[in-house]
Amino acid sequence: MDSISDVMRWQSALEEEFQPYKFHVSEDIYTSIVLHSDRERGWKSVLHPVVQAKMLSPNDLLSWTIQRFKYAGGTLDILAHDNPLIRRGLTLPQKLMYGSTFYSYLAPLWNIVFLVSPIVFLFTGIAPVAGYSLDFFLHIAPFLLFNELSQLVAMWGNSNAKGRAWYLAMFPLSLQALWAVVRGRKISFPVTPKDRQIGTYGRLVRWQIALVVVTMAGLAWGWTAYATGREGYTLGAMIANTLWGFSNALSMLPIIRAAFWQPDPEFEAAIVEGATP
Repeated sequence: MDSISDVMRWQSALEEEFQPYKFHVSEDIYTSIVLHSDRERGWKSVLHPVVQAKMLSPNDLLSWTIQRFKYAGGTLDILAHDNPLIRRGLTLPQKLMYGSTFYSYLAPLWNIVFLVSPIVFLFTGIAPVAGYSLDFFLHIAPFLLFNELSQLVAMWGNSNAKGRAWYLAMFPLSLQALWAVVRGRKISFPVTPKDRQIGTYGRLVRWQIALVVVTMAGLAWGWTAYATGREGYTLGAMIANTLWGFSNALSMLPIIRAAFWQPDPEFEAAIVEGATP
C-alpha cells in the first residue's frame, strides 16, 4: 500500500507546475535550463561559496550503473526533446556551457571508433592513420605531451587520468542510454541505492572484458604478422597501435576491478547485519 501511495503522490506532483522547478529524471540540469532561459521572471543563479549538501557516492558498481544510466539517459532526453541550444532566452555562453554537457554524453559514438581502430589494424594490417613515419611521431609526441601539461595546469596539478579511463570504459552504458533515447523509451527514475549491494557484477563489464581479451589477442596476432613480414605491418604502425591498444585495455581495468571488488569481510558482515530487520 505504501508503494501505491508513493506512486500516486508522485503522479500528483507531476501534474503540478512549480516554477522554475522542472520534474524530470535529470531535474537538476533541466531546472537550471528553465531558470536561465526565463527572462520574464529574471531568475539568476550564483555560485554559493559554502557547501550546503553533500551527495552519497555509490558503494558498488550496480548502484553506480543505475545512477550513471539515469544521468546519461536523462540528459540526452533533454537534448532530444527540449534542446537548450535552440531554446530562447539563453545567452550564448549559457548555450555553450550546456552544449558541452550534452556533447560529453555523445562520446560513445566516437569512443567506439577509438577503441576498435587499433584492433582492426592488428588483425587486418589496415592502418587508421596513413603514414606512421618519423615525421608523424615528431609531431604527435609534442602534441600529446603539451596536451597533458595543459590539462594539469588547468586542473591545478590534479591529473584526470582516472576520469578519462572511466569515461572511456563506460561506453556500453552510454550507448545503451543513447539507444534508449533514440527509440523514444521513457527514462525511469530509480533511486540510487544508498547501501552497498552484496555480490559481484561481472555481467555489467562483459563488454569491457571482451575488449581487453580481443585487444590482447590482436597484439599477439599483429606482432606475429610483423615478424613474418606480412604487408601493412610496419614497425611504426605496430608501435603506435600497440601503445594505443594497451592504453585502451588499461582504461578498462578500473571498472572491471570495481565489478569484482569486495570489502573487508568484517565490514561486509556489518553491512549484512545492519540490513537485517
